[in-house]
Amino acid sequence: MSLRRASAGSPPTQAGGRDLRVAGVRHVYATQDGGEVHALDRIDLDVASGEFLCLVGPSGCGKTTLLQLLAGFLHPTEGAIEAGGVPVVKPGHERGVVFQHPSSLYPWLTVRRNVELGPRLRGVPRGARRARGEQELARVGLLEFADRAVYELSGGMQQRCQIARVLANDPDVMLMDEPFGALDALTREHLQGELRRIWQDTGRTVFFITHSVDEAVALASRVLVMSTRPGRIVLDERLPFSGSSAPLADLRASPAFVEACARVRAAIDSNAGPGRP
Repeated sequence: MSLRRASAGSPPTQAGGRDLRVAGVRHVYATQDGGEVHALDRIDLDVASGEFLCLVGPSGCGKTTLLQLLAGFLHPTEGAIEAGGVPVVKPGHERGVVFQHPSSLYPWLTVRRNVELGPRLRGVPRGARRARGEQELARVGLLEFADRAVYELSGGMQQRCQIARVLANDPDVMLMDEPFGALDALTREHLQGELRRIWQDTGRTVFFITHSVDEAVALASRVLVMSTRPGRIVLDERLPFSGSSAPLADLRASPAFVEACARVRAAIDSNAGPGRP
């Protein structure tokens, strides 16, 4: 697969295809006391190749459940999910996951070997996976730390290592579950800029969960808002900011950005339910 899948910052086209499809998906969890939790209700969603989609909504509305269904970690109670036109029945390298915390990194492996793990498990020859690993480590600014243990890195550097590991495995889609949520404000802003640059450079499809309206509007080419549980999509809006080369601080100061944030917050507030954050 070509590393660059879409023009930098440009909206995806029909020729680029559809990377994800969610059709009539409901999901219900069984509880230990024999009850049920209705997490998602009739989700219909198409994600085109090259989109940067951010999903926001009140806590507990089913955002992470939807990501886990897309990753193949869970199976929907009802409905169907496809990736690249193929039914999702299990995890696959074409859907790479970046978790909120870097605990998925293996502490007994070096940074380099963590990043090369996916290609190694897929049988990629050593020379090819070494070259690809170094390419992605350079992309996230970690090449000089390649032979360090991951526990020697800061939290922000560990998250960059997670991103490099996903990219090295050549996914069609990056599924990101609040990857910057546990970081301090300055590190978070820096990594937002880095992720925007990576998306613009590679044209990967990104499905990104966040609780931050500001983060969603700054990064996404398309923002979805979910209602309180059972989660439903109540806003689907395309935004122009992700393709910009302007610094994020400048974008955040623009009236158009402030207005977009206000629309997204209003959609969250009006669908959060009584007493919900």
